[in-house]
Amino acid sequence: MTDQDIAADQRSADLAPIHHEIHTPASPERAFSVFTAGFASWWPPEHTIAPGPVARPVIEPAVGGHCYDQCLDGTRCTWGQVLEWDPPRRLVLAWQVTPTWGYEPDVAQASRVTVTFTPERGGTRVILEHTELQRHRGADAAYGNGLDAGWGGSMALFRAASGRPAGTTAITDQYMHDRLAVTRSYTLVLLHKTAERAEDGALPVIFEHGRRNFALRAEGLLPVVCPVTDDSGWAGIGIFAASVEEVTRIMDDDPGVKAGLFSFEVHPVRGFPGSSLP
Repeated sequence: MTDQDIAADQRSADLAPIHHEIHTPASPERAFSVFTAGFASWWPPEHTIAPGPVARPVIEPAVGGHCYDQCLDGTRCTWGQVLEWDPPRRLVLAWQVTPTWGYEPDVAQASRVTVTFTPERGGTRVILEHTELQRHRGADAAYGNGLDAGWGGSMALFRAASGRPAGTTAITDQYMHDRLAVTRSYTLVLLHKTAERAEDGALPVIFEHGRRNFALRAEGLLPVVCPVTDDSGWAGIGIFAASVEEVTRIMDDDPGVKAGLFSFEVHPVRGFPGSSLP
C-alpha cells in the first residue's frame, strides 16, 4: 500500500459519519416540534458562525427554508437549508458551515444532517446522523471531531428540553433583556365579517381579497395572516411589517373592505424579528 493510499484511507476514516441517538419521553410530534420550532430552547448560543451576539436561532418550517441565526443587531447569519421536511418523522438539513467555521453558500458543497423521530415504548427514539462531510473542501479530522463533540452536547440539551412539560423551558433574566432589546414595531389587523359577507355573489370578492393577501405576503408586507375558521364574527388576523398609517391605506383598498364584506381595526404592536409559524 502506497503512502497515498494510506492517506486516502485515513481521510476516509476521519470523515466517517457522525451518529448520535437519544430517547426522549416526548411523543414524536412534540420531539419534532422542539427540535425545529423550539430550536432556540436547546441549541447552545455559542454554536454560531455569526460575527455578533445571537438573539434566536431559526429553522424555517418547509423544504427550501433557511436555517439561520437572528442576531441582536437585526441581521441574519445563514448556516443551513431544509432539504426534507416530513413531520413528525424526518428532517434533513444541508449543513453549510465550512471547516474554517464560515458560511458555505453552495449547497452542493455542504454536508447533510438527517434526524429521524421513531415512536418507541415510553416516548421517541431520535437519531441524528451527520454525513457526507467529504463534500466540504478542506474537511479533516479536527473538523469531524469538532462536529461530533458539538452534536453530542447539543443532543443532550435537546433530550432535556424535549422531556420537559410544555411551557417550562428555563428563561433567564439576561435572555429576557436580550430578546426585548430587539423587538420591532408591527401593525396588527383585526378583520371582522359584515352582514354583506353572507350575501350571494360575495365569494368572488373574497377570493380576490385572498389573492391580494398572497401578494402582500410575497412582497414581505404581510408575514403573518390567519383566517379565523369558527362561526364567530371574526374573519381573520394579520400582522403587517409596516406602520399603522400605511396599513390603514392598504386595508382601505382591500377588495373585501371596499365591497363592504369586511370591516377592520388596526393596532400598533411589537414583536420579535424572525418569529414564524411552525
